[in-house]
Amino acid sequence: MKVELSLYFTIIILVCQQALIKGAFQNCKPYKIIHEDDYDKDPSTVSDSSKHPNGFYWGNAKYPATSTNLNNVCVFITNVTDRAVGVMVQPLIIGKKICVKDDGGSSECGETISKCFEANSDTAKYEFYCDPGKGCDTDVQFWYRLRPSEGDKDDWCTLIRDGNDFPNSLFLVPTKETPNKISPTSGGSTLNSLSIGLIISIGLIMQF
Repeated sequence: MKVELSLYFTIIILVCQQALIKGAFQNCKPYKIIHEDDYDKDPSTVSDSSKHPNGFYWGNAKYPATSTNLNNVCVFITNVTDRAVGVMVQPLIIGKKICVKDDGGSSECGETISKCFEANSDTAKYEFYCDPGKGCDTDVQFWYRLRPSEGDKDDWCTLIRDGNDFPNSLFLVPTKETPNKISPTSGGSTLNSLSIGLIISIGLIMQF
């Protein structure tokens, strides 16, 4: 009898957990993948929420204590059967914490996120949120990007984990160096040296 009751309550708990997971992903919007050729590469786009620096979208995660009815950023991506989805997230303010979870129960939190999620079905859902228990202490504005795997999943996930093309990497792109201008002083010194050399040469020739 005790075993049956224990099994019964275990099933009830699992059902409730699944219901909560599904309930948290009710307002997800379709995610549109941006082709690399269409990435915004101008560093100024990092401060513009309407742009897509390095193919990222802008989002805002509310601190739970400020509202009892949060509408976290939630997106879904399709055609991902037997594929992995690389999720990269970066807060606008360095040091802020952000979290992401999928509809399969996996989650990740950090100051930046580069995680590979295994898709549980042809459609995968992802929610971005602020978790006080993970160090999030205020609303968090952030950039996020999703990319389904192409080819071998393991190789793809390695690229995602080692990825460094976050929006702020646009500030690290080297600019073209301008050639050093010759100052009037240095130019004058050069001319004076040439003049002295010429006079000495003429003097030597006249001696012969």
